[in-house]
Amino acid sequence: MQNNERHPYQKFTEKEMEIARSTDLPDLLTSMGYEVKRIGSYYTAKEMDSLRIKNRQTWFRYSEGIGGDAITFVQHFCNKSFSEAVDYLVAWNGHARDSPPTLSKGVRQPPKSGHHSRSQNLIRITAACLPTLKSEGSHLL
Repeated sequence: MQNNERHPYQKFTEKEMEIARSTDLPDLLTSMGYEVKRIGSYYTAKEMDSLRIKNRQTWFRYSEGIGGDAITFVQHFCNKSFSEAVDYLVAWNGHARDSPPTLSKGVRQPPKSGHHSRSQNLIRITAACLPTLKSEGSHLL
C-alpha cells in the first residue's frame, strides 16, 4: 500500500498522520495563546510549568503523569476526539485533507451546483431583498 492510500478502516492517510504527528509543539502552543519558553534542551509553558516538550514534537506533563505527541496534546488539552485532533492539526499545518470527509448514513448530500432546495432559494432571495425592503420601510420587517 502506498504512503497516501487509506486502509479500509482508517480515516486518515499515512501522510496526514505524519503531518499531524510531526507538528511543532512550541509553535502550536504559541498559536493557542500559551507563553512558551525554552529552558535548556526542552520547552515549557508559563501557564503549565510541569509541561516539558522535547524534540519539539513530544510532551510530558509531570503533574498528571501523561504525555505524547501533538495529537494527544490536542485531545487532552482541547478536549477533542482523535479524529478531531488529527483534522485540526492537518489544517493547522496548512494541508488540505486528501479526500473529502465521508458522510454518515442518512446524511443528505448537498444539491449539485445550480440546483438549490426551496429553503436555500428563500434564504438567497431574502438576503438579496432585505436592503430594498429596509430602505422602503416595509411593514413586513
